[in-house]
Amino acid sequence: MGDRSGALPRVLVVDDFEDFTALLSDALSDAGCEVMVARSARKAWEIFRAHRVRAMITERAPGAPNPLRACAALELARRIKETAPDTVVIMVSTSPPGEAALVCDAVFRKPMDLARITAILDRLNATKP
Repeated sequence: MGDRSGALPRVLVVDDFEDFTALLSDALSDAGCEVMVARSARKAWEIFRAHRVRAMITERAPGAPNPLRACAALELARRIKETAPDTVVIMVSTSPPGEAALVCDAVFRKPMDLARITAILDRLNATKP
């Protein structure tokens, strides 16, 4: 699983809110990750299949005009965990669905603590293949 080339751990950020993805992308890059961004669950799945990320961070239901609904985010998380169980899946939301804790490796409420998220991803760096 993951990029075996010795490159930085690849993290997929899924949200249609550009400010959120920019903030998170900067923090993850600073933590030593390669960051890819998707604006929809469908695009995230395409990226995942093409690149096999080590971790995914998704927002439960970002704002309009094309929201990634809770069901889409949870379905994406399920598909990724079924396909590659060792992929770390993190959900962030102001009101995460109860099921998220059953599907995702970690669930954070907004406003999120970037230090906690980067700590999880720092562990990925320590164990990169």
